[in-house]
Amino acid sequence: MSFRKILRGLTPPALTEFYRRARGDFDSPWEGVYKNYRDVPVSGGGYESAAVVAAMAEHTRKLKETLAAGLEPCEEFDGDNSLLPLLAAGSAEGRPVRILDFGGGMGEGYLRLKAVMAGPVEYHIVELESNCAEGRKLFEGAGDIFFHEALPPGLEKVDIVHINSALQYIEDYAGLLGRLADYRPLHILLVRLSAVEVPTFAAMQKNLEGTRLPYWFFELGEISRLLEKKGYRLVYKKPAAKKYPQDGLPPGQRLPGGRMSNLLFSRAAGQGI
Repeated sequence: MSFRKILRGLTPPALTEFYRRARGDFDSPWEGVYKNYRDVPVSGGGYESAAVVAAMAEHTRKLKETLAAGLEPCEEFDGDNSLLPLLAAGSAEGRPVRILDFGGGMGEGYLRLKAVMAGPVEYHIVELESNCAEGRKLFEGAGDIFFHEALPPGLEKVDIVHINSALQYIEDYAGLLGRLADYRPLHILLVRLSAVEVPTFAAMQKNLEGTRLPYWFFELGEISRLLEKKGYRLVYKKPAAKKYPQDGLPPGQRLPGGRMSNLLFSRAAGQGI
């Protein structure tokens, strides 16, 4: 199944901030409560527009140049962004650490990882066709980063599946989690997941200029149960760094403390490949 078919909208944190700063918009990013994903009103050109792709490419290119010059901007390595490099460093087993990054943009996670990790990596990104095309240009000649428009078949010995603020935009999130778990990674790392304490519901994301998108808020227990069926257990849970205004959501259906969650699921003992 192609990335485009399963992904109806992807909001890289850097791109979201780009538009919010441009608009001076610091209101709640979300509005309304909907039972079904397809009930949410949708408008705008989405994330394959030339302007959005160009903004993402420029951000990634600047980060690449900054790191190549030996500079390490603190905001790129602190907090939530530190989780994948730490996990990858601890997963090295005498071979390149193999990472499958669903919704990994044009390679920001790869750049952060390469900047701080001593050992080799093999980094696979699943993204929209336009993002893959730009990513391949940015990393032409690099032999350890690969871009895919669909989940790559036959990929073996995956160490880490990484999803950073992307599962929220997948209509069939349960199916996707199942397919990713079928790679039998050692770990599944969900960064900035919109986890709540009530049953899963959809809302309208409205903080991107000229765009309205459906956006899932997940009951943490549901996500845990989905992955438990595949042999994974929750071993780490911590609130993400950023606090969001949530005036557009009912009080009982807001993120706890206004923060998303960072969750690490690891393969349970006895659940070998």
